[in-house]
Amino acid sequence: MALAALLLAGCTSRPPAPRIDPTTPRVETIRIGGPNTPYEALGRRYVPMTSDAPYRERGGASWYGR
Repeated sequence: MALAALLLAGCTSRPPAPRIDPTTPRVETIRIGGPNTPYEALGRRYVPMTSDAPYRERGGASWYGR
C-alpha cells in the first residue's frame, strides 16, 4: 500500500504559477527599407507608415517588435 501511495503521489502536479510580465512600452525608431516598403498581398496593395504621425484604428492587430 505504501508503494502505491508513493507512486500516485508522484503523479500529482501543481497548477502553473501566474505569469508576471512587467513590460513597459517604449518608442522604437522606424527602420528605413526592409519591412517598411510597400507590398501586395491577396490582391491588395499596402503602404506601411514611415513617419511617427499619430494614428488611431480599431480592430484586430499583430505586433512584432524587438
